[in-house]
Amino acid sequence: MYGKIYPTEYHKIFDQIDQLDVWRDILGYVRVGQLLSNPFRFDNEPGCYLREYNGMLLFTDFAYPEYSKYTCVHAVAHIQNVGLNTAASIILSKYKYGTNINFSIKNVTTSPIIKRKTSTSDIHFDPYTNELGEACFIERDQLYWSKRYISSNQLKKHNVYSVKYLYLNNAQLYTVKPTYSYYFPENGRMKIYSPYDKEHKWISNTTKDDIWIFNIFPLSEYAIITKSLKDLMVLENVTDFDIYAFQNEGVIPSNLIFTKHYTHVFILYDNDKPGINASKKLKEEVQNS
Repeated sequence: MYGKIYPTEYHKIFDQIDQLDVWRDILGYVRVGQLLSNPFRFDNEPGCYLREYNGMLLFTDFAYPEYSKYTCVHAVAHIQNVGLNTAASIILSKYKYGTNINFSIKNVTTSPIIKRKTSTSDIHFDPYTNELGEACFIERDQLYWSKRYISSNQLKKHNVYSVKYLYLNNAQLYTVKPTYSYYFPENGRMKIYSPYDKEHKWISNTTKDDIWIFNIFPLSEYAIITKSLKDLMVLENVTDFDIYAFQNEGVIPSNLIFTKHYTHVFILYDNDKPGINASKKLKEEVQNS
């Protein structure tokens, strides 16, 4: 029925597979923390989610505790009506040896809500490191940033790190790579950037007063205000103007007194309706500061 089965004890397979791949084959494309209904019982209301605990990706259903610590092995055992060791063998056959086995469930209702993802979250990350244990960038980082003419030296100067593992309130998040941390060492806050994650490109615990700066002290008569660190790094390669990057177009710091040091302040936002409106509002704030 399943093709060749590779006997194993179920608890030994978790370091041989990507648990999220298995869960997504069962539940569809879901994210860790995304609210969804429980397909293992009659349930139409998204209130359950996947959570990371001690390296395990567990299904969580607090209303029905019998499902609340399901691993992907428990889920396959439930679907196929087999024991845990047999379920582990089925998973190993599919994901390690390429056996064509389907155990997807169709009756899953999802919600866009992600548990525990808030602007005040406690965010930690582990960067990629070299053989000396120093933070480094890998080949895919070079491919991404070189297209924007941004060097690794610029990234290091602005405290940008390539994220290997990301944690939110001590729970590991499965990220769409590449992922970067824009880190503020003076206060420990950061903005996480996943350029290819359409659903959750940004995770942040920064405030409106966290500003990226090119030239810490005024060195020019002219300043540019832009909307992102990436824009700042592109601009610093083509101008000697002082550059300030806010968290986004909708953010205005509480103190704009620094603009008084300049004879001209240029606002460089997107040339669309939100960008134009935001630049007009910022212009008024600069003039009144």
